[in-house]
Amino acid sequence: MEDMLKQYKNQYPKNLGDILRNALPYILLALGVIVLPMFSFGRLFSSGDLATGLGLHGSSVLLIALGVIMIFKFKGDKATDPTLSQRINAAKNQMSQLAEYPDVKKYLDGYNTQIAQTAQSKQSAKNKFYMIIAATVLLGVVYWFMSMKETGIFSGFNFSISKLKDMKYDPNKNTTITVNFGLSGATEIIGIGKTEPLMTLLPLKTDISGGGKVETAKIDVFFMSGILVIKELNISGASDDDRFRLIVTDINGDPIARSPRFVFKPSQTTPIESVNFCYEKDISMDIKSTQSYFSIIQVCRFLHTNQKNLRFLVEKI
Repeated sequence: MEDMLKQYKNQYPKNLGDILRNALPYILLALGVIVLPMFSFGRLFSSGDLATGLGLHGSSVLLIALGVIMIFKFKGDKATDPTLSQRINAAKNQMSQLAEYPDVKKYLDGYNTQIAQTAQSKQSAKNKFYMIIAATVLLGVVYWFMSMKETGIFSGFNFSISKLKDMKYDPNKNTTITVNFGLSGATEIIGIGKTEPLMTLLPLKTDISGGGKVETAKIDVFFMSGILVIKELNISGASDDDRFRLIVTDINGDPIARSPRFVFKPSQTTPIESVNFCYEKDISMDIKSTQSYFSIIQVCRFLHTNQKNLRFLVEKI
């Protein structure tokens, strides 16, 4: 009986740590299959940061693989003897026939007390584990809701994977861009909403030197992390081999410093992406150019605030 009691005490779960250790592989699987993909999409929707999104997906694969390995590694720790309770009861019933002897009765009472205390301890560990999981899930849901709210999904605009695909130029698809992707809350700093254009510009002139004409009365320009995106611009009187450049100017035609240029073909009407802008030289062992987050915000705020005094000029190149 003492051996069976010892086996019962050491049988899974011995304590809270035993449960957490054996639950860890399943927690890793949940992180890899649900949590990280969910937050990677949220990060992609809110900032357009594809590199971070892909990095989180790569981490998901590693967590899933690690979880599967640990499941097989810890499999033996959860092994229990289904006949143990029956054997304990059978032994107690057999000894109860001698309960008329005080020593035997005292032993049985103590034995039953240890069985009850062990069962209570195991159930208490399970209850604590359930509370930890419930609190973690609740915090995760709250954090996810707040993250999704930042993307605007709960603020009235409709976003889908198809719009993410539409970010790339397809001459056979007439799509629209109606969403700003910010960098770490940059849209709030600039003073624009998720669906509000960074700026709406009139053409400085509609006739294009070298051939062609601007047919769009005004353009809406959106902020997309490190670039600007024109929602739609139509050019007439040009061949498919022509290439054009659009620059942002003041009302006198002088280019706006550090504002990015747009290079496109006349068949490309929507969307039109700018080149990266606001480069700074980093002189170290190698000379390289990087985007300045502060400069991007500074330029975008200037463009947004002064848009009524700005124009766009299309040139043939």
